[in-house]
Amino acid sequence: MEAKKLLEVTNLNVSFWKEDRLLNAVKDVSFHINHGEIVAIVGESGSGKSVTAEALLGLHDSKATEVSGGIQLEGESVLSDTHSSLLKLRGKEIGIIFQDSMNSLDPVFKIENQFIETLKKHFKMNKKTAKKVAAESLKLAGVPDSDRVLNSYPHELSGGLQQRVMIALTISCRPKLLIGDEPTTALDVTIQYQILSLLKSIQSELNTGILLVTHDFGVVAEIATRVIVMYAGEIVESGKTSEIINNPLHPYTQSLLKSRIPKNQKRDELLYTIKGKVPSLTEMPESGCRFAPRIPWAKSNSHETYPKLHEVSDGHLVRCTCWKAFNFQPEVAI
Repeated sequence: MEAKKLLEVTNLNVSFWKEDRLLNAVKDVSFHINHGEIVAIVGESGSGKSVTAEALLGLHDSKATEVSGGIQLEGESVLSDTHSSLLKLRGKEIGIIFQDSMNSLDPVFKIENQFIETLKKHFKMNKKTAKKVAAESLKLAGVPDSDRVLNSYPHELSGGLQQRVMIALTISCRPKLLIGDEPTTALDVTIQYQILSLLKSIQSELNTGILLVTHDFGVVAEIATRVIVMYAGEIVESGKTSEIINNPLHPYTQSLLKSRIPKNQKRDELLYTIKGKVPSLTEMPESGCRFAPRIPWAKSNSHETYPKLHEVSDGHLVRCTCWKAFNFQPEVAI
């Protein structure tokens, strides 16, 4: 029996106006998330992953941005929603956890006030009920001594505790979809592991769908059931996490894994690095494989003129045909 889709994104395009030019940042992105599923979007800075996530909540300035395609939450269109509808959607139906909790929590209000304001806005709760829900959410987020935390200002809490409070605040409205935009990047390894374990427990207990935006394949391997690899605004590979990690096909995916997860590395062997950089929006090519400039040794006829996503096995998609002829060259390891 096919799982019911919580979120379905179809041919999403996001472009930004710069002076009199429209610059494409996300091109024809399609994916879905089922209820209770954790899906990760991975890629370097500038790959379009955060732009994609923000489009789901309508966070882009409508005067400076053009967004097209389809975004449906449980079959209902989100992209066509009015501003007032989006305000109701944010937090209540779709919650987001940002990377920097220091900037996400209001420094001049105690934690208790921030919970009360959020819950009253979405559910018209009275103060007593809101405090009860806040305490329950903090407990679910693994926050000890909720009374003390609720009576504290953000600066009185550690970075790891602030991130847990931010997660508790997000799940207090019991959103159907939770977006984590690099939620563990600024934390040390031990706290990162605790936050990932927390997200998994929330997914299990609340049956929440989670979209995790990250640049770290270690995080992906730890938590996600499926992974979407983005490069220069396009999906270049997607599939089950185990399949992508154990059998990466696209040159970019292979390069990311090789540069981040050393295998059987000798003591005097240097780490692999990907030469070049993600093209800026003003340099984005209109046609051809967007990763081609970073693998110049690959023959030009191995690339498609207009690269498409091909299903190479059940649910495993790869863009372009260059993966068939790709091999690492020893001289690119610097």
